[in-house]
Amino acid sequence: MREWINFKVQQFNNDTFLNDELSTIEQQTLKYKISSLHPYVYKGESAKNLEEYIRELLKREYAKNLATQIENNKFIYGNNMADVMSFAERFIQTYSDVYELNSKADAKNAGTSIKELVKCYKELNNNLFDKKDLDDLTDFLLRLPTTIRIQSQYLDQYAPYYANALKFFLSVLTTVFNIGLKQPKPKALSGFSEEIINTDKKRFDDWFDRFESEYTYENPVVQKDFNDCSAHIYVSEESFNNLKVYFKGIEFYTENTFQTITDLFLGLDYVRTLEFENCTFNFWFYGNMKSFLFKNCVFNDAFNYNAKLSKNYQQVVSVLMFENCIFNSDVTIDDIKEGMSNTLILKDCRFAKDANFRLSNVLFLKTIFENNIFECKVFFENIRLSSLNWKNLFFLSDFRNNKVVLASTAKICQLLFGARVVKSANKSISNFIKILRANKIADYATELENLYFNNMDTTKSKTEFDIAIQSNWLNMKQTASFLGISYATLLSMRKEDKATGIVRIPYVGEGKSTRYYVPLLQAYKDRNMTLVNQLAKEMETKK
Repeated sequence: MREWINFKVQQFNNDTFLNDELSTIEQQTLKYKISSLHPYVYKGESAKNLEEYIRELLKREYAKNLATQIENNKFIYGNNMADVMSFAERFIQTYSDVYELNSKADAKNAGTSIKELVKCYKELNNNLFDKKDLDDLTDFLLRLPTTIRIQSQYLDQYAPYYANALKFFLSVLTTVFNIGLKQPKPKALSGFSEEIINTDKKRFDDWFDRFESEYTYENPVVQKDFNDCSAHIYVSEESFNNLKVYFKGIEFYTENTFQTITDLFLGLDYVRTLEFENCTFNFWFYGNMKSFLFKNCVFNDAFNYNAKLSKNYQQVVSVLMFENCIFNSDVTIDDIKEGMSNTLILKDCRFAKDANFRLSNVLFLKTIFENNIFECKVFFENIRLSSLNWKNLFFLSDFRNNKVVLASTAKICQLLFGARVVKSANKSISNFIKILRANKIADYATELENLYFNNMDTTKSKTEFDIAIQSNWLNMKQTASFLGISYATLLSMRKEDKATGIVRIPYVGEGKSTRYYVPLLQAYKDRNMTLVNQLAKEMETKK
């Protein structure tokens, strides 16, 4: 029994990242059977070779993805005729050389099923579609032989999928049978509207029964093996119409046939996810309308991402994730609109001093930020975040906010600001506190206010401080008082020191057991760094 399903609805229902982004990503962490001791330099001739391999691999994997639907008796129709023609154009361009087609269109000997389909498309309003596309479609259909065979160069392990891939293509083409049906008001779903709801299922079934009685497929005999797993590239099927390309250990440059690696996938909407691990980017990285996952990567040039609504049949549900990445240039995430489902994840990342981070013109973005150090300026402008989970973020420069709306259910803890921000740019902090209060996140606003603005006692009593001075050992609050700085500033300095690996004020112990040596503190106040270093060694013998 054939099940007829709208293309967009099927993709929406099976979307990888729609419900729970983090758990989905963790569950999908694959133990890829690829490894290399040396990085692949994506440059010049080596880039061209890699691009050609990716094209051939994706061609085969996408045929497999489409065939899987037919194997499960899921026959897909388009959401509208513009989507159908877009899909048809791409399928013919990609797969026409896979099948042994007749040299010329042969309407006389074509089956009645194909003749009916051709007639329906010839009767379409040509003002809506490019005449060449309609002519190419007609030519392809009328060149189908009654016994369909696979070309010899494609008789590898993917050969068994091409028959059902063609059935999938024909299934989408039968969308034309619904043109005369009255449709209800489109259902508005996330990122798209379901336009074709009522379908002529009987006509679908009758047509396919007739086609399968008129055309047969020769069972292909596999004659060779296609290398589907290189040392640096892997392709996996995430869901319907959704492939992920995984890159590992590649140094990317722009000296190739494409401006950047992402240009290779501009016409391949079914490549919905790109994952990079241990890669270095030496070009301006621009991406949109896909999910990008980066692990242990270095960006030496700007990174730009936007998620403008797609006009074709793609459903925009995407995740942008960075884990343990280093940014040495600007990062801009912009123009994410309502009606999408997008998530931004930053974990264990470091932004260099010149790598300004800008988030702007964003509506209903989910954000998960953990353990990140921003040496750069951070700009949030005209944004509305639908969820926040922020923990252990360290801002060493300005943190500027303008027209920011945060979800009242936000989970925020351990936001720290560098000593320079506390001393000379504390308006960044006070402005963020106002935003927290305006969005009913009062508890954390109060916590930040107490930490950075309210004058709090640095010791339990003057007597305790005097006793500590006489003992030559101070705790952190006593040390802040001794140096004439706030406890928050000292805490920020400690965080900065751990990040850089250079300890400006040596100490012993950790956490509540931290102690500072008074003679060393005095030398630090006097800016006598030679004496500080000498006393650091002396302190180690006295602890």
